[in-house]
Amino acid sequence: MSKKGKSIVLNILFVICACVFIVSSYMLYKEIMVYKKGSNEYSSWVDLAVTYEDGDTNNPLKRVINFDELKKTNPDVIGWIYIPDTVVDYPVVQCDNNDKYLHTLFSGENNKAGAIFVDARNTMNFTDQNTIIYGHNMKNKSMFHVLSEYGSQEFYDKHNVIYYYTIDGVYELRIFSTYTVHANDPYTSINFGEQRSDLINKFVERSAVNSSFTVGTNDKIASLSTCAYNFEDARFVVQATVNKMP
Repeated sequence: MSKKGKSIVLNILFVICACVFIVSSYMLYKEIMVYKKGSNEYSSWVDLAVTYEDGDTNNPLKRVINFDELKKTNPDVIGWIYIPDTVVDYPVVQCDNNDKYLHTLFSGENNKAGAIFVDARNTMNFTDQNTIIYGHNMKNKSMFHVLSEYGSQEFYDKHNVIYYYTIDGVYELRIFSTYTVHANDPYTSINFGEQRSDLINKFVERSAVNSSFTVGTNDKIASLSTCAYNFEDARFVVQATVNKMP
């Protein structure tokens, strides 16, 4: 090939590489902006809806959630979930299906961050044996990404209680098991029936951490679920007993 021919080929390759770079950069920019929009929206809801009794910002039990204000934007709101010293500080919604909030923000806008939502089969206030709460494992570490950190004993020891707020009061979710499992595992059942005792034992035995808490015979439990990437259709699950505070 002549020098002129080689030069033309190199120029073509350069243009192709430049186009690939520009397109890739644009796609990355779009993805970053989607994440940013989702994170910014949820930060604004914290500013709007969360106050503290007596100004005691260090006590989760002193938090007050303005559900009346939240319902003006989204009547599907049923709760608020908070894990101290993490990004988890979000409104919780529920509707008649488990698809809507996979890609819908609390405000109703379409966004891959979605929302934190309770399984459509569950009642609102933990009357089922098992209440399942879903959230995405986002690349920017928002939503339920932090659940994967519960594979670490050190992280668990510092964050073994999750706070859940409803119109009726505050609940402590005391974590007794954390693990990775396939999406069709029985943790997705809302009532365990006669298998309850055996299943609870399995949940405890498979835990990645040594728990500070045990499960009583009549305890209701909550199962927080997010995607994991250990294998196809993997989920990381954090399970806790549900304890309504005075």
